[in-house]
Amino acid sequence: DEVEKLKQKVARCFILASMSGAFNDAFAQLKKETADADKAAVKIQAIQRGKNERALLEKQRREESAAALRIQAIQRGKKERLQVEKMKQEETAAATRIQA
Repeated sequence: DEVEKLKQKVARCFILASMSGAFNDAFAQLKKETADADKAAVKIQAIQRGKNERALLEKQRREESAAALRIQAIQRGKKERLQVEKMKQEETAAATRIQA
């Protein structure tokens, strides 16, 4: 598609040059248009790379957040299990004292 457009521009340059004898002007215009298209392509690519990088960083942040939540949940569970175990030991000790 882009190649076809470029071919059409070259053809227009040759037509203009043969009609007006201004080949150099037409060729200079073609070079300018090509340079402008190259600059635009570079800008578009930079924007897309930035967008991709931001998306990747957002994904990493979500994964890190999920991992942190998981670690916190595991730690809370461990703490609760230890607390329940301590309560059981205290109940057993109290029952032993009552029976003694």
